[in-house]
Amino acid sequence: MFGPKSLSVYLFYISRIASIAIGLFLMFILFSFITDNFELVDNRFEINIPFTETYIKGFYEVKIITTIALTLTFYVLFFYFLSIIFKTFKAETLFTIAAIRQLNNFALYNLIGSPFAFILIHIFIMKHPNLRDIPTYLLHLLLGVFILFIVTVFKKGYKVQSENDLTI
Repeated sequence: MFGPKSLSVYLFYISRIASIAIGLFLMFILFSFITDNFELVDNRFEINIPFTETYIKGFYEVKIITTIALTLTFYVLFFYFLSIIFKTFKAETLFTIAAIRQLNNFALYNLIGSPFAFILIHIFIMKHPNLRDIPTYLLHLLLGVFILFIVTVFKKGYKVQSENDLTI
């Protein structure tokens, strides 16, 4: 699970690739809007994904495009922070100040960033709360609370490890 040749290494690469892929997808969508590289049919945009027969479709409104951009940005950062955590887990020493700091940052991102994104997107941009998205945000809140428990375990582990290193 932990260390240089462990599951953490693979999860680091998977989460980092996910962050980069979502970021590239976001840049592709924004570039398509900036360069007018989309079709407009009945006030709906259609962006053709190259080398596929699939399209990105939606209403051609500023609030829809902003919502797409903010949601994708949220998940770019989510997977990036997750990859940083897995990077600290692949180190030789598990209980470090860096690991505690990264876990704490990820917890705060889920506890603060998720409600902020929900309020910003659904209340200020879309002008109506979409209750079907609440479970997603609740999962982020639960993940943040769970990570805070892990932070506490890591703090105790760091303390025991420090005391052990001093004894030796």
